[in-house]
Amino acid sequence: MPDSLPPRIRVTLPGSTTGQITGWQQDQDGQWWATVTVRAPATAVQPVDGEDYSHVPRQPAPQPGPKYVLVAPIDPAGQPLAAELHETTCFAIPRDSSLHRVTPIPTPADARGMLGFPDTTACTACRPEP
Repeated sequence: MPDSLPPRIRVTLPGSTTGQITGWQQDQDGQWWATVTVRAPATAVQPVDGEDYSHVPRQPAPQPGPKYVLVAPIDPAGQPLAAELHETTCFAIPRDSSLHRVTPIPTPADARGMLGFPDTTACTACRPEP
């Protein structure tokens, strides 16, 4: 097998697993082969003896986004007024960004710190507890 090809594996596909076709290739005998990509849990994949997997890239899980946002109405002069802390999933977060400034808060510790300011309150709908 040429070095440019990824190593082979054996995959046991669960019932409704689907894949994506990335191309067609015709062999010397005229038969067509589909190149496909499937996403399967690692437990469904078995290595093939003699294959080298040391160069197969691994992608760690993405870092979770912020869990809290600070929402502050903007006065006519463009300055934020009193702020309210929300969980990012809160239905009460205003969607009109021209009237409110929405700032992601990176960590729960930062969110707790925001609640220490006299002009910042916790939303009464989602009741964040960082």
